Amino acid sequence: MLIENQSFHDRLWQRQSFSGLSLDHCTFTDCKMEANSLEGCHFNECTFINCRIAENFFDACTARHALLRHCTVVSLDWSQLTKLKAHFSALLPFGTVESCTFAYCTFASLKLADMDFSQSTFKGCTFDACCLAGASFQKSALPDTLFIDNDMRRADFTGARDYALSPLSNRLEGAAFSLPEALSLLEAMDIRLI
Repeated sequence: MLIENQSFHDRLWQRQSFSGLSLDHCTFTDCKMEANSLEGCHFNECTFINCRIAENFFDACTARHALLRHCTVVSLDWSQLTKLKAHFSALLPFGTVESCTFAYCTFASLKLADMDFSQSTFKGCTFDACCLAGASFQKSALPDTLFIDNDMRRADFTGARDYALSPLSNRLEGAAFSLPEALSLLEAMDIRLI
């Protein structure tokens, strides 16, 4: 079923099953989507404002160029929303992220070059084998977030806090960091400051 240019406000979808939905240019404001099962659903250029998206299961679903503004996203493996798009490999599940909170999410093998994650919070997330070249994490909080085998050249972490990433397992040439948080980069290299 195709749903185009619809607006949804203050809706709750919880523990429901959805199959075969295609949402195109829809807007969700103050909505909650929790513990749902979605199969064969597609989200194209949808906007999510002040929404909570938590613990949903996606099977054979795609998302393309979503705008996320002041949203909370919990326990989402973003690669679930991209693996069907081999022919769209340059397209991202989201196009814009503005001041969002991500908790326990996985970002694996995604092309996130030049993505702006400024002023967002990533708690207990994992970035694994992503291209984050030129990405901005300015003024973001990253407690308990792992960065493994990423290309982070020219990434901007100025004003970011609570990050722990290793220059030994990530490419960081030309990346920008602020003191005193930048000292955490030395911890992974077993360097002591006296």
